[in-house]
Amino acid sequence: MTPKTMDSAREKLKRANLHLGSLSRVMHRFAARDPYRIGFRSIREDETRHVTAYVDGWNPLPASIPLIVGDICNNLRSALDHLLWQCLQDAVPTYDGNGSFPVYDTSALFEAEGAADIAGLPGAQRTLIEQAQPYNRGNALLLILHEMERTDKHQLISAGAATAPMEDVLLIGYQTVPEYNPVHFAVRPDIQIEKGTELERFPLENLEATGNAHEAESLQFNLRFTQPERVAGLGVIPTLRAIRDEVLWVIDQFEDPS
Repeated sequence: MTPKTMDSAREKLKRANLHLGSLSRVMHRFAARDPYRIGFRSIREDETRHVTAYVDGWNPLPASIPLIVGDICNNLRSALDHLLWQCLQDAVPTYDGNGSFPVYDTSALFEAEGAADIAGLPGAQRTLIEQAQPYNRGNALLLILHEMERTDKHQLISAGAATAPMEDVLLIGYQTVPEYNPVHFAVRPDIQIEKGTELERFPLENLEATGNAHEAESLQFNLRFTQPERVAGLGVIPTLRAIRDEVLWVIDQFEDPS
């Protein structure tokens, strides 16, 4: 037995897709402004002089980002809840409750806390809901969605800019001695971008200023979650897209093949 219509759940999914598009456009416009740049300076530490590469130019992320992320999560979670509500109404036409699509990370928790909420559904639908649980799907995407949507009810979901892998960054204004080769370095992708963040440090014993310290290079970046804990370090847009696809998979399982 499948719900008569999936329109409500799919409309919520469409809304989440619209917000995903908005988020992508906001990030594209932000990146186009070249918001982060690398600077260089000399420092002395323990009688040794170093040259450091650091985040010199820095712009904060647009304030709209956590708001859009929250809207995406709310609509994706609502899509699942609308799906369950339709199932419950089809099973009991007089149903007027506020059921929430169960999401648990173990079968024991599902049986203890979630099974009773769907006891009134036909067996085929109960089976579909259990098959959609993270412990059966082999991924935590619905758990991540559940946690982010719950977080957004009380506080903004936070994200930050981290460096993208950079294999060949020129240390501007310095070169090696005696070879006189330009100095290059890699920026670790886990470094959080903030004003003054040190990217790399080089001892000056084998470096010499060239006198041609031209404009600092641009710093590539990725947008990553910093909170809640379950998603910290994950890419924002790839993670949201993966969750969207998982929600779509769940809804598709309930479609009437006829």
